[in-house]
Amino acid sequence: MRKVSRFFIANLAADLCSPSDDEWVALSKLGPTDTDQMLRIAREKILPEFQRFDEDSRQKIRDSIEYFAGVSESGLERVFSSFQIPLPESTARPFLMIVWQELFKTRFPAAVNKLDFEVDDRPEFANSLRSKAS
Repeated sequence: MRKVSRFFIANLAADLCSPSDDEWVALSKLGPTDTDQMLRIAREKILPEFQRFDEDSRQKIRDSIEYFAGVSESGLERVFSSFQIPLPESTARPFLMIVWQELFKTRFPAAVNKLDFEVDDRPEFANSLRSKAS
């Protein structure tokens, strides 16, 4: 069973948690078909953040993206709203799928079995991401 945490998604999207006023407006207006804009955000904001993590942490993030984007009852909409990331609910899943493709250079899995995952938001697990050694 793979452990996942909504905090890993928030950590990855840290630059989206405190956008400027102009960025807030732009993010809040994104629709599920605004793929070019979502790809630009993934490249500019998410990819650099992802690259700073070590391999074990990257795997935890990958598992978390797979679960939260792939399991409809995962509570993904609460992940973004809880961390004040101003993406509309209808955009959260397509955005994470674009992030997946940008980070892992593969298509998002067609089917995700929720029984393969365990959500663990305990602080000790949620704080287990590590940066690469410099």
